[in-house]
Amino acid sequence: MVGVEAVPTMIRTLLAMMIFLLAWGTAWSEDLTPEQKTIQELGLPPMVMPSGTVLTLEEAFSRAWESHPALASKRAIVGQNVAKLAQVYALYLPTVGIATQQIFQFNSLEALLPREGTTYVGIQQTLFDFGQRNAQARAATESLLSSRIDLQSAWVDQVETIREAYYKVLLTSMLLVVAQDDLVRNQQSLKYAEGLLKAGTKSMIDVTQAKFQVTQAQGSLASAQNNMLDAQISLAQAIGIEATEVQQRALVDELLEIPHLVAIEQAESQMDTSHPDLLSLEAQRRSALATRRYNALLNMPSATGVATYGRFGNYPPPTPSTIGVYSVTLTLSFPFYTPTVVPLMQQFEALAEQLRKDRENRRLQLAQALRTAYADVAGAEQRVVVAIDENKVAVENYRLASRRYETGLGPFTDLVNARGFLLTARRDISNALYDRKVAEAKALQAMGSAAPLPGETAPETLPGTTPVPTPSPAPTPSPSPSPTPEASPSPVPDDEP
Repeated sequence: MVGVEAVPTMIRTLLAMMIFLLAWGTAWSEDLTPEQKTIQELGLPPMVMPSGTVLTLEEAFSRAWESHPALASKRAIVGQNVAKLAQVYALYLPTVGIATQQIFQFNSLEALLPREGTTYVGIQQTLFDFGQRNAQARAATESLLSSRIDLQSAWVDQVETIREAYYKVLLTSMLLVVAQDDLVRNQQSLKYAEGLLKAGTKSMIDVTQAKFQVTQAQGSLASAQNNMLDAQISLAQAIGIEATEVQQRALVDELLEIPHLVAIEQAESQMDTSHPDLLSLEAQRRSALATRRYNALLNMPSATGVATYGRFGNYPPPTPSTIGVYSVTLTLSFPFYTPTVVPLMQQFEALAEQLRKDRENRRLQLAQALRTAYADVAGAEQRVVVAIDENKVAVENYRLASRRYETGLGPFTDLVNARGFLLTARRDISNALYDRKVAEAKALQAMGSAAPLPGETAPETLPGTTPVPTPSPAPTPSPSPSPTPEASPSPVPDDEP
């Protein structure tokens, strides 16, 4: 039985709680962005972002392309292969040299005898080598193409890493707000319990349980804050910038966007024709076959021409005399047997077969990853729908449990359980939204799609790249390798199987 003097105290406590809840709900509904309203419609508290400028995914991609060391390393490898191709093309050019020789002679009386001198300029050019230089050029071109595709593959992987890290920051931001809201609700429950204890309707056990729940919520909030900090550091590392910059900038809530993927058959077709991993392995296979062909030609004859002009003279005192000398030398070399040729041919033939099997294996891995990602997108979408319904039930259950406890009809454990159900439902929504976008990112990665920089339209084009300048060989014109595999001509005919 409640004493008469306790009734005004209980009424004042309930009035204060109602005013607090009214002000709390009004504060949430004011000045909400469309994204925050969408989050509120999902049953989540509105997210609070830093007041700095917005860091979009497009800017993150652009910054990573410019500053991430992993991509810079791949670009350096491309530069190395450009230099190697230039070395091969230099074999088509003549070698020019100049030499001088002076002979000083003395007799036994240490008298200076007439001095002889020779100075000449020579040009040496390989005239014919049965396609050895062409095979070398072909192998170097395919190696260059492979390195360029490896750069594109690294870009695809880096884009996926940035996307996942970006989504992780958004997820931890959602979970942080959920943890903050849970702490507020636990603190409110503690006030309920203390007010009802003063009113004489509840015992001290409810207050101690409420304090324990507040302590747990504070620990969960600290963990959520640490998780968000870790996610921001991971995003900064994926982009290649300082973590403080990420912490000061707001993000676009990409988790609310519904994935838009092409049909699985079309995705597999795109993967087969344009995935950088598959294209790189094929280019490496062609390079191995070209190197095998080059070794097969080492036993073929080669013709070299040397043309020189020089001045030969005697310089006896007092009247020196010189004469001009012209010479042309043609050399035909025919290595009948080189013991290392056959083993080298077998080595590169086996390497080509290995790369062919590696491509088949990588294709199976990508196909499995693609289908798994598509299944994960569909599963996460279903989880989002279920979690929204779950949250609606949890909200209503929490409302009823709160009312029952406020009126003294329900135990405190019912309120604790209802709050736990609500916390679980909100976490389920956040995780389902995150899993859905991560699955979409992995599907795009398996397809070989990389996001272009602003102003670019083709995802297969490497952002920020320009065509690699290729030296022009003297006797045999060779077009420059193109940045995309589909448009990469070879400097020599492809006569390999």
